Amino acid sequence: LPPEWASITDLEIVHLHINQLSGPLPPQWASMNALKQLYLSRNNIDGALPPGWADMTALQQLGVDNNMLAPMEWAKMTGLQNLYVHANKIAGTLPPEWATMGALQDLGLNDNNINGTLPPQWGRMSSLQLMSLFNNQIGGTLPPEWASMAGQLHNLHLGHNQLTGTLPAIWASMSALQFLYLNHNRLNGTLPPEWASITDLEIVHLHI
Repeated sequence: LPPEWASITDLEIVHLHINQLSGPLPPQWASMNALKQLYLSRNNIDGALPPGWADMTALQQLGVDNNMLAPMEWAKMTGLQNLYVHANKIAGTLPPEWATMGALQDLGLNDNNINGTLPPQWGRMSSLQLMSLFNNQIGGTLPPEWASMAGQLHNLHLGHNQLTGTLPAIWASMSALQFLYLNHNRLNGTLPPEWASITDLEIVHLHI
């Protein structure tokens, strides 16, 4: 990816997915302040996700999934609506600071090497509609604070992790939830009767 493209200051949309692009992401692209959509999915891009890209505050849709990328620090992208970084080599923990990304609607982080726990602070991401975190190594319990995502969240995929503990009764307030995947974890306890109020729920997977 040519660093020189950073000089195209009026560029708003870049779709380069499904090619054979290789090499790292150019830190220089952080100066592309007009960029709204950037899709680089399904290439051979490697290296780290440039921390400086957090300054791309106009960016709304970012797809860098199915590459060979490593961790990121992008909490300042408060206008980001769609973030797809699944199927990379991202390791480490989920950043609590991402709770400031209040415009985020779709988040794909599945099929990586993420560990640690689910940040309670993410309950403040009230615009979130779809979250995919399956096929990682995330442990700990299901945060009761995530019940604050009640208004919009309809797809939550947390299967194939190492989650423990019980199902939070307070999650009954997730009235928009339609698809809930918690399969292949280490959860215990009972099914909360309160969840009967999630009347839009279509699929629940809790099996091992």
